[in-house]
Amino acid sequence: MQNHRNYLITGATGNVGNRVSRQLLSEGHQVRVFGRNRERLQPLVDMGATPFVGDMWDKESVNEAFRGIDAALLIAQGNRSSHDYRRDFARAGENYAAALTSHGVKWAVFISALGADDDRNRGVVLIHADVERALNAVPEINLVHLRAPLFFEDLFFYLFPIRQFGVLTWPISTQTYLDMGSTRDVADVAVRPSKNHSTKRKRSRNSITARFTAKRVGRPTAL
Repeated sequence: MQNHRNYLITGATGNVGNRVSRQLLSEGHQVRVFGRNRERLQPLVDMGATPFVGDMWDKESVNEAFRGIDAALLIAQGNRSSHDYRRDFARAGENYAAALTSHGVKWAVFISALGADDDRNRGVVLIHADVERALNAVPEINLVHLRAPLFFEDLFFYLFPIRQFGVLTWPISTQTYLDMGSTRDVADVAVRPSKNHSTKRKRSRNSITARFTAKRVGRPTAL
């Protein structure tokens, strides 16, 4: 993302979107923050952002959010209560692609997943690949797929069994090596990617095993 443009930040209340929004606002840019909850957008509005309350799964609201935008940060997610999470996730990407095309947006960064370029991968990696394909069809755009590793913050989802039973329970082999990083680091990369249509892979400095992670988060750690 470059200087002197009007930015749209989707997923602005999440860890990555919020940090990117704050960085751009601190540098004096015009930032439109997109989210479903107006109250949660308020801290960014207080910093100077323009709020847009909408739903990434609603094509009309997404299209309107992109009006007059030069560059966008794209974050997709599915509906956890849906019977077809993958389809909802892809629909967000398709709505973004349609809006980018309709308004001729020239710069965009999509927060994807490490491994989305490998058709053998499934799960959360596969659904990010669906969105990448939709966005790749947008003509004349400088697009970056920022393929992020697992987020350290995702471990918060497993806090209950960790606290109750002292174990980390997740569908990953204990011997699997994991690339993990923080949402802060991914946001810092996303705020100023290359201008060219390309891919960036954000990798951690050292891979760790699921067993190592479980040992670290399954016991008290002094700060």
